[in-house]
Amino acid sequence: MNRHRTAIKLTERLRVEHQVFRQILDLIEISLSLPREPAALELRVALRILQPSLEDHERLEDRYLFPGFKRKAGGALLQEYSGTHRDIWKTLRYLREALDEDAAPGTIRAAAERLVFVLREHMLEEERVLFPAVEAALGEEALLALSVRAAAASRRGSVLEGAR
Repeated sequence: MNRHRTAIKLTERLRVEHQVFRQILDLIEISLSLPREPAALELRVALRILQPSLEDHERLEDRYLFPGFKRKAGGALLQEYSGTHRDIWKTLRYLREALDEDAAPGTIRAAAERLVFVLREHMLEEERVLFPAVEAALGEEALLALSVRAAAASRRGSVLEGAR
């Protein structure tokens, strides 16, 4: 029996997570149409969900997906994405700080809109360019095996375990 029978490729799992992130980004956009206090509350809730989810997502990429791809295809393409990841985190921190400091509504709106834009563009680029390149370089069996290892590590409590 194939041990990967019920597994999905790691790139597919990451695409599914992107769909969840898009729903959270939709909620962020909706919150911007609310009055100041409810908008700030909704943004805080969205960030409490989004931030740890993004951290786990990035860990999966960094720990499971990118090492094998880098060995097979080199690191040039990955450099571009690590810069975008830094921009996403910088923008997320700026929005969180703006909310914590009760900044002007225009500042909060601009930070939220920037986060939505940067994250949507990044996910689209990963789905159009990076994930297909990874799939071509690593192949389906390797991506299934990586997904199984990541899931097993997650069941043990850490996506960082079991990656070797």
